[in-house]
Amino acid sequence: MKPFSQVRNILACIFAAAIFSLLISSCVTTSAVRVELGTAAPVYPPTAESQWAVLTWMLESDEGQLLSFDREQAEAIRHKTGYVVFTNWSQRMAAEFPFITVLNGDLFFTGGQADNDVLMEAIDKLERPIPVLATVDESLAFSWATGLYNSGFRLWLDDNINDLTLPEGRYGNRELAIKKLKKANEAYIVQRITAEASQYSARSEYRSAFDILRKRVSDFPENETLLQQTAVVAERLVDSQLQGFVQSHIRPVQTSLAKLAGNAAEFANSGVLVDAAEKAFLSLFNSWNDDSFLTAALEKNGQKFDQVHKDLAVSRVTFWQHEIKNLTAKDHYWRAFNQFKTRFEDASQYASPTRELITARLWQEYLAVLPSAVNHFLVTGKREMENAERFGTALILFDMVGKYIAFARENDQTVPDSLLTLETQVEQLNQESLVFFETWVKRSLILSEFASGEAGLGTTFLRDLENLFSRNLRSNELVYGVTTHDDTQDAEKSDYVLHKCNVAAFEVDMGQPEESLELLSRRGEVLEEDNPEYLDRVKKEMVTTGIPEKIFSQRIYRYTKHTRIQDIVVHSRITFMMLNQSKNKFFEINKFMKKRFTQERIDPRETIVKIEKVSGQEEPEPDLRNERVWVNSEMKDWARKQAQEIVAMNVMREIAAYPHSLVELAVGFEEKDQWQVASNFWGFCYEYMNRINPEPNRIKDRLENETLLDHMFLEVKENLRTSQKLEKLKRNVWDNAANAVLAYLES
Repeated sequence: MKPFSQVRNILACIFAAAIFSLLISSCVTTSAVRVELGTAAPVYPPTAESQWAVLTWMLESDEGQLLSFDREQAEAIRHKTGYVVFTNWSQRMAAEFPFITVLNGDLFFTGGQADNDVLMEAIDKLERPIPVLATVDESLAFSWATGLYNSGFRLWLDDNINDLTLPEGRYGNRELAIKKLKKANEAYIVQRITAEASQYSARSEYRSAFDILRKRVSDFPENETLLQQTAVVAERLVDSQLQGFVQSHIRPVQTSLAKLAGNAAEFANSGVLVDAAEKAFLSLFNSWNDDSFLTAALEKNGQKFDQVHKDLAVSRVTFWQHEIKNLTAKDHYWRAFNQFKTRFEDASQYASPTRELITARLWQEYLAVLPSAVNHFLVTGKREMENAERFGTALILFDMVGKYIAFARENDQTVPDSLLTLETQVEQLNQESLVFFETWVKRSLILSEFASGEAGLGTTFLRDLENLFSRNLRSNELVYGVTTHDDTQDAEKSDYVLHKCNVAAFEVDMGQPEESLELLSRRGEVLEEDNPEYLDRVKKEMVTTGIPEKIFSQRIYRYTKHTRIQDIVVHSRITFMMLNQSKNKFFEINKFMKKRFTQERIDPRETIVKIEKVSGQEEPEPDLRNERVWVNSEMKDWARKQAQEIVAMNVMREIAAYPHSLVELAVGFEEKDQWQVASNFWGFCYEYMNRINPEPNRIKDRLENETLLDHMFLEVKENLRTSQKLEKLKRNVWDNAANAVLAYLES
């Protein structure tokens, strides 16, 4: 390492060379004036770039920083040298680009004509990091002359000579020149593209003109000329697109719709044209909404847009009206009703005010169709009642009338006055049909005597079962139209007759009780007493901080619970036959019914009480069960009632399946294409389902939340399946009934 005084002398030499370079900084390269630097041989003035290289190595490289030198003085020298490097670079830029000049070391844009490519090249070069164009030979020569050379400097030069740049923003000013160059470049580009766009606009090629301008708006978002020209072209583009849409879509649709009257072949073509027009208009609208210029242009073309939108909406609703007229012309009024509801739903998807326009036209058509539809259903229903006693079909037809009228009133529409008389007639005929329905579904449950090997058991079982059925038939929400009867001689085919009934004697197995012990503990009352330590300190007038005034403890009870469990099982067996619709079905109830009795006690003599630390709140004393064990007769009485409940559940499930039998009949006639009979059965099934109320969720809650005895659990589960099937049928019965009626009327 060189002595400190020698490095100071070297820095002085470098400083002298830097000053000399600054004095002649108006030249790109220094002249060959001899300067004495205190060395043994004369040295020509170094370039500022070679000085920068040596100083950068000294200040930033590991090898150079091993030298002992005044870092602050070296930084000052390199800073002054940097201005010279910047001036040299500025003069090179001015020499290359005539529209750039150098004043006091800073760059300025003088204006004048320039090609866009040249402007872009100048901007690119001015924005790049400023290179320090030092050469290896000059840098080495300078390091030799100043005595700084070593092998580390040569290696550093080889690695860094081509990457030396001035720190950004520390020397000179080029930002103003860059800004003006960009502005000139922007003006050049805007002038060129606006001229090009004007040529397209002159040929009415507004899309091409708009695309050219719009692409550059993102490059020059504050150029007023470009923004104004783009807005003008956007307005013309939207206007031309609206006019083009009218010619390519609205006019063909209107022409096609004008041919629809009495021309079924044109109907499909109109539908295709309307769909295509709406799809194209939506695509256009989305393209306008995706661009702020087009959105603004659309607002300026608002009246034209509204008219096109209105024409399209009128075309759509006109097509829908013809669609419905085609149905009503064939007396397909129920299909027309469903189509009306679909179209009202479709109309709700449109935006205001189109939605209101379409909806108003649809209601106008609906109210015009309503009297004809009601009259058609009235006449047809009356015919079904009088000619074939198909009151089930009539009930569906009259219900269609109700749905037609209710839909209008629910939507605050005033029905025509001419409809009131027809509505009254429909209500009268519907009432007659309901009277017939009540008679048609009326059935009886007839119970025969129960035989039994135990004297009096059969009579008692029958009497209790009759009372149970009487209650269930009044309250069961899955059954309608059934009452009890006790005369098998008057049984109808539709009645449910229980015969060949037998109840075996109930056998009781008292079983053996089981006993068990369980060790338990319970937190008792919390005890409070004075703290002796606290009292002692108070007495001696000592500090009591941190000493509690009271001491708390808790009683803990440990005891033995004695449990005695006895399960008593009763075997019950009941058999019977059920006759309905000339079909016999055998039922057997064979159950082992178990009832558990639990007795619990705690012997106070075995209870242990301890005083411990407080571990929680006081717990209540255990609630002990003490169930009296029933005797044999009580168990038989209980089992008889349980068996009666099970018999009743089985019978009620069979009766609840009645609407499924109507469905089987209806489907059977459908398969034979006898729709007039099928629709009648579907009508009765629909009306019947309106009278019952299956609620499977309520039964499901009972299964999940109640503790049911084993012999009852499976029965309740079967009740759940029955209720679920009926609920599903109730959801679908109207559609099936309406479809059957339509198939009949349209066959």
